[in-house]
Amino acid sequence: MNNFTLLEIKNLILEQNTMLQMLIPHNVPLSQICDLTNKSRQTVRDYLINNFEPEVDFYKKNGRIIIRRNAAVAIVRRYNAKR
Repeated sequence: MNNFTLLEIKNLILEQNTMLQMLIPHNVPLSQICDLTNKSRQTVRDYLINNFEPEVDFYKKNGRIIIRRNAAVAIVRRYNAKR
């Protein structure tokens, strides 16, 4: 492959990444992640607490756990990869 082809591939990947960022909200409620993964609230909550940083990757708002985009994507990928 020449440099031009690699540059085209890089641009396509960056464009797809931008599109995905637009589709996924910045903050996702725990209940939505549970619906997407078909896992219980307790399972997702335990995984979240054991593997992510409070106030960085998730936080509480009005009694609800809100998960930031990067953590939400990681959790969905983890549980959907096992299917």
